[in-house]
Amino acid sequence: MISHKNYLILLGAIFSLLWLILAIKPLYRKDWLMENVLVFIFVASFAFSFKRFSFSRVSLTLIFLFLCLHELGAHYTYSEVPYNQWSEAIFGRPLNSLLGWERNNFDRCVHFLYGLLLCYPVREIYLRIADVRGFWGYFLPLDFTMSTSMLYELFEWAAAEIFGGELGTAYLGTQGDVWDAQKDMLFATTGAFLSMAVTAAINYYLRRDFASEWAESLRVKGKKPLGENEIIRISKKGNNVVIQPVSSNSFQFENLKSLRESLYRGVKLAKFQKILDIGSGDLKIAEEILKLSRNDVFAIDLKKPQNIAKGVFFLRGDALNLPFKDNSFNMVSSSFFFVWQKELGKIIKEIKRILDKNGFLLIISEPIYKERKILKAPKFSEIQKECYKKLGANFDIENDLLKYLSKMGFKTKFKKTEGENKKIEYREILEEIDFFYQIKLIDSQTRQILINETVKTVQTVSLPVLYGWSFLP
Repeated sequence: MISHKNYLILLGAIFSLLWLILAIKPLYRKDWLMENVLVFIFVASFAFSFKRFSFSRVSLTLIFLFLCLHELGAHYTYSEVPYNQWSEAIFGRPLNSLLGWERNNFDRCVHFLYGLLLCYPVREIYLRIADVRGFWGYFLPLDFTMSTSMLYELFEWAAAEIFGGELGTAYLGTQGDVWDAQKDMLFATTGAFLSMAVTAAINYYLRRDFASEWAESLRVKGKKPLGENEIIRISKKGNNVVIQPVSSNSFQFENLKSLRESLYRGVKLAKFQKILDIGSGDLKIAEEILKLSRNDVFAIDLKKPQNIAKGVFFLRGDALNLPFKDNSFNMVSSSFFFVWQKELGKIIKEIKRILDKNGFLLIISEPIYKERKILKAPKFSEIQKECYKKLGANFDIENDLLKYLSKMGFKTKFKKTEGENKKIEYREILEEIDFFYQIKLIDSQTRQILINETVKTVQTVSLPVLYGWSFLP
């Protein structure tokens, strides 16, 4: 298969050649220039942003086709493209007589194709930059197409008013139809709607999480009104967003590998047909479970990870309102998750709802932060605990988990590691110190004290973790 870069070069070369050919003796040179103003702006923007955002081959092909048709209209002017002569030469009859048209409808066709061909590339921008999902991934591209179609009609009107005369008439291209602008917008909207309908149908057929993602996108996330209420809240309390520190990867993944393997063997992971990893983060746990179970693995988190492995069905969502039907899963797994949750009881109630009759909750590892120690840096250990408390870490996670799980009818089998001493690089310590400083949990003087205490030495960290499983008898 041709590489993505070479495919773009090929399309660019073909379009450049076509553009040069159609730039030779256009019917109205000034109209041709006006029609190409937006093309020049688009090509310049595309070239400027290409390294940061590269369209898929599908989107590149759709954009290429539309630009080619637009250049054809610019060469002849939209109202005078001689498709009737071409049709008569090929089929022996003008196209208008075959279709019962009374005007040159090349402009209407291109407006329809504007929606049909460009709505999908717009959707790709919304999904990859704005990170919209579900219903909004189809509605917003449609809305954008409708809005830009309206703006283009306003642009045409302004140009006709400014330049007037034959040039303004040629550029406007109404052909005597007083409703020309409204009909053009209708055709663009129809094309965009059809494009999104086909895209939705394909996703419905191919994606198992289509319905759940659509439902999650329409769920109310902010329970409280904004407007004046939000202004009052911010002015009184400030921006009270909960920020979680990025825990050391060595603790969350590498150093706990043997612990996870023993847990997987203990619950006989392969027997669970449908598993949800909650608070999935970078999906390392979900991918590990997928390899070992070889069954359906779903993952949910507030933030979408950069890379999603094939076979893991990721959904962005909130643990307080899991976007799944009752009894959807055999197992729910979590790691370094419950310790940060303020409404533990509600989350466990939601987990119970989506688990089937004999479902399992696998607690892979929950850190006991109140017992965390950095052996050669007592000052940092003390301040770190204070910062974690301010960030919302539950320092009584062991007792709270047991309490709420028991209340919900779970039987539990938990253990706690002794907090084996693990080495951690100075770089990781420094990252955490800077994190605390950036979110204003420590001042510059405290930051310097902590750096001096831990400077350029490999520290030894002790962090006990809670692990085990709960099940519904």
